[in-house]
Amino acid sequence: MRTIPHSRPSLGAEERKKVVATLRSGQIAQGRIVERTEKAFADFVGVKGAVLFNSGTAACHLALLALGIKKKDEVILPSYTCSALLNAIYYTGAKPILCDVHRSNFNLDPAEARKRIGKKTSAIIIPYIFGAPANLKELIEFKVPIVEDISHNIGADYQGRRIGSFGKISICSFYATKMVTSGEGGIALSNDEILLKRMRDLRDYDEKENYLLRYNYKLTDIQASILLVQLKKLPLFIARRKNLASEYNEAFSRYNIKLPSGKEHVFYRYVVQIPKNRDLERIILLFQRKGIICRRPVYKPLHRYLHQEGFPVTEAIWHSALSLPLYPSLTKEELRKVVSVGQSIFPQLTRSVTLSAKRRVSYYR
Repeated sequence: MRTIPHSRPSLGAEERKKVVATLRSGQIAQGRIVERTEKAFADFVGVKGAVLFNSGTAACHLALLALGIKKKDEVILPSYTCSALLNAIYYTGAKPILCDVHRSNFNLDPAEARKRIGKKTSAIIIPYIFGAPANLKELIEFKVPIVEDISHNIGADYQGRRIGSFGKISICSFYATKMVTSGEGGIALSNDEILLKRMRDLRDYDEKENYLLRYNYKLTDIQASILLVQLKKLPLFIARRKNLASEYNEAFSRYNIKLPSGKEHVFYRYVVQIPKNRDLERIILLFQRKGIICRRPVYKPLHRYLHQEGFPVTEAIWHSALSLPLYPSLTKEELRKVVSVGQSIFPQLTRSVTLSAKRRVSYYR
């Protein structure tokens, strides 16, 4: 039985052709293709400039350093996100201040963020989780530097502007499972020339007039050549994701689960919420037995890593969120299979009894 993976990159002949051309050129490290790719992404998002890095974590790290974040500063971020952002904050020596999220979109709750703003607050990181826009208008009103993490919804619009053009800096990951990919990679975008200059300087340690702690965070021309192709395909990728989500919603609308929706949602993940007190691991196992890999979309909330309490919405979502396979390369046959298996499993959720697992499942991002 062929397994349908939870995530899969959408790469084709055009990407292979660009990589081969780059290899033949002899310039494979950071060079002119990196510069071209930076300009292409800046133009696409609608900002003055961009800086490519070897990971999204590196982009976040140097974005925070460019903003002057240092030891004893505080950076607000949601608990319901991956640990990469937490790592980037710790790299600077700053203190992460975790917030609960909003029930409607799983994104940072402005009311919770307001409670945590203090004299040491130096930035707010806003990841747009799973492709849904955050309550950005309220967060901007706090007059705290905003770092937008657009890894899950690059290419989306918010109130007539492209996501990634609102904050002081926006960052994006190009990991294999993201909206566009180069295997690994990341980017920071900004309208502030001073911030862009700082990040470019910190990205490369060699041939400098002065010594400063800098980082080898460069991306290669090989990877950048893939990104140029992927960026051209992004509008089609988003359209495909929306169409797949629409088909899922139609197929699962009559069952006792909460479905994702929203005009501005670009569906990086298709995440449903199962009823309270149902065994999420058991449901994942049932899909797995049928050859379909589903996941918790966030492996573990950050407050659990840091042994903190007081995040009821995040906890509720973590216990109920189920991510089904959704990506542009998902075939019609695969879609039909996911729908068929879902239609055999989801009716069980109308029962009042809790599904109990005989054995546990391991999760991998």
